[in-house]
Amino acid sequence: HTYASLLESWAQVLLKTAEFPANQLCTDDFAGNVTNNTNLAAKAIIALRAYADLCNIITNNSSCHTIYKNASLQYAQTWNRLAIVISQDLVHSKLSYDDTENTTWSLKYNLLFQKLLGFHNEPFTNFDQLVISELAFYKTKSLQYGVPLDYRHTYTKTDWLSWIAALALSVSKKRGEAMNNKASEFSFFFDPIQSALQNTPDRNPFTDLFYCNNASQVEATGFMARPVVGGIYATLLLSPASSP
Repeated sequence: HTYASLLESWAQVLLKTAEFPANQLCTDDFAGNVTNNTNLAAKAIIALRAYADLCNIITNNSSCHTIYKNASLQYAQTWNRLAIVISQDLVHSKLSYDDTENTTWSLKYNLLFQKLLGFHNEPFTNFDQLVISELAFYKTKSLQYGVPLDYRHTYTKTDWLSWIAALALSVSKKRGEAMNNKASEFSFFFDPIQSALQNTPDRNPFTDLFYCNNASQVEATGFMARPVVGGIYATLLLSPASSP
């Protein structure tokens, strides 16, 4: 267990900070700092649940699993209480807990890891309904070349939008006859990426950051041919039963 102590130190930090993330950058650092970032919180909460299972492998402490699992479940309840709102007659999550006007939103691509790690209904016990509600709301925000990362901008990321498409596959088979089949749900979020590549005015390698209204690259000197474009294969990590 070479990395046991390192993993434990990270988990201890999350135990203190995951419920209410501080004012900081996230993976989308180009968008600036956000306090109580709900997508970042979701990522940390699922990470705590993952560490709970690692406790059974790398520690001899019988209470370790219980401590981290219970923390993830408790923080997920906090998340549902503070992040979920109703606007435009649709249930969705805010960008930050601090949005008291309930007018913000953002793509919750980090929720995918609850499904990829096989946790089913933990830590977010309402996972399927949560994802279904999020997807329905994202559709109302979609532009010609995809859904923006959040309400502040019109650009999106190819990797994160691919994760959202994978999320659509992960729950769509349970949505009933009234909903689109899982292949069309996937296509709604994924196909605009292909369309953007075909119609972009820029003659550059595959960009992972482009505007959803005109398919142009956000920065002419960056975000090209980066390893993160591998995110388009996120769907392959799902179980065979979820694939289109």
